[in-house]
Amino acid sequence: MKTYTIDEIEFKVDFSDRWITIYQAAPINQVLQIETIESSEELNNQYVLIPLPDKIYCLYFNVNGEGFGGNYAQKFSEIEIPINSTASASEVAQAIQNALDPTEFELERNDNILLITNKKAGKTMVPNTNTGFNMEVLITGQDANSIVKQGFPHKNNFFSGINLERIDDVTIEGIFDESNLVGLDVIVSGLYKEFGRDRDQHNEWYGYANYFNDVVHYPDWV
Repeated sequence: MKTYTIDEIEFKVDFSDRWITIYQAAPINQVLQIETIESSEELNNQYVLIPLPDKIYCLYFNVNGEGFGGNYAQKFSEIEIPINSTASASEVAQAIQNALDPTEFELERNDNILLITNKKAGKTMVPNTNTGFNMEVLITGQDANSIVKQGFPHKNNFFSGINLERIDDVTIEGIFDESNLVGLDVIVSGLYKEFGRDRDQHNEWYGYANYFNDVVHYPDWV
């Protein structure tokens, strides 16, 4: 297994025959963005699920002192968010920020948009909410040595064309959008076969196969 560091991210590459597996060596911290809306009585007992790798927080809203969370919230680690029904969207975001533990989350707020980064890296369940907030996972949490992609880099043919017969070596190169890593190219050194059918001098069909070593660039494979 070979290791590459691209844009300070460590990848591991494994291969056998015609199959390639690319791993991301280090675990990834989940980054969640929540865009809140203004409060109302309908927000009462509504929830936001914010997962960590080892637990799930259920933030439920207690509007005007009439909320209780309910059975759903009790299935998780409950956090009550007391708020009044006239709170602005920015105040709702501030209330969420105040309720979350800064030892478990990095929190950054801009008006009614809250950025929540898990301090513990790793794979989590998908965040969820029934509040009407716009919630988006900007970076998905992943465990260490999680598979980025695996598969055959070359689409082999059945009747004629060029097939990849054996992989001898694999290297990867980063694809950047300005300064951001957005994908990976794969470069394969291996044994290829060109094969097909043709007619001989008697106009009879015959099959042929030519083997050759080559280095082939597979762009945007990841």
